Amino acid sequence: MKAHSGQIISSYYDIWGVKYLAIYVYKAGNIMPDATQIRDKLKSLYTDLSLMKNDQDLVLYKNCKCKDDCWKGHPVNSKNPENNKITLPYIGKSYIKSGLVCVGLNQHDDGGLDSHYNIIGDKKDGVIKILKDGGKVDKNGSLLWHRTAVYANIILKKIKCKNNNILSVNDEVLEDDKKALSGIFNDIIYMEAIKCSPKVDRSKPFPAMKWQCIPNIFVEELKIIKPKIILLLSKGTSTVLRQCLKNEVAEEEKSKQRHMSRYKMDFNGKTVQVFAVPHPARYNSKDLYSELIDLVTHA
Repeated sequence: MKAHSGQIISSYYDIWGVKYLAIYVYKAGNIMPDATQIRDKLKSLYTDLSLMKNDQDLVLYKNCKCKDDCWKGHPVNSKNPENNKITLPYIGKSYIKSGLVCVGLNQHDDGGLDSHYNIIGDKKDGVIKILKDGGKVDKNGSLLWHRTAVYANIILKKIKCKNNNILSVNDEVLEDDKKALSGIFNDIIYMEAIKCSPKVDRSKPFPAMKWQCIPNIFVEELKIIKPKIILLLSKGTSTVLRQCLKNEVAEEEKSKQRHMSRYKMDFNGKTVQVFAVPHPARYNSKDLYSELIDLVTHA
């Protein structure tokens, strides 16, 4: 049956053995998930938390209610106003099908409301465009973007294992498949757990930022986003999240090599699968692919 603009369409998708009902609005010949509603709700949250005003992002170390704890004792030259503003998550057009949210630690020398769309978007110097063309992403954490794409394909089971090789659904080696790596960003939300980006080596967040930002902002964002699966690209984020939600988190299961873990979390009345992996800048080995496959297979 041919759909018409404005028509509501529903489909069932099987994710991790659970059937989910996805509802779309057909518009101008394309099926579009309602990312706009998520963005609008997040903007309202940021406004309530004094991170935005009149639809403009504000400098976090001047306006966030946690600013005194997070920046206490750190010099003025570690502050960059443009890099310390709230950033909306990047929402892939097919996110509603997968429900996978990939979470970095914090921005690397960047920030601002549309920063993720500027970095990831399918444009000349965006991550999607560069991966699609087979190039190397050489800014804002190049290895992070490649590993995020590989891990997301594995978690969403868009892979095949053959003769000790990990292949994409296109029968190409996954880590070299331009279509699989670039296309997976359509299926995910990408965001950071910590919102500030100090002007220090690798923009490493100060310790207090984890314990302030994750419970006060990140968890509230997740309530709006309603993930089905979460990939944490930092085990430190996982440690803080588990502590903040300790009454809702099941026992952690580690991979055989103990570099990765997975657990279930009761969140917003739903069960969410969580995978925690090392940040690519901390530990980089292709052996992690097999570890993650093992965790996914036995989930």
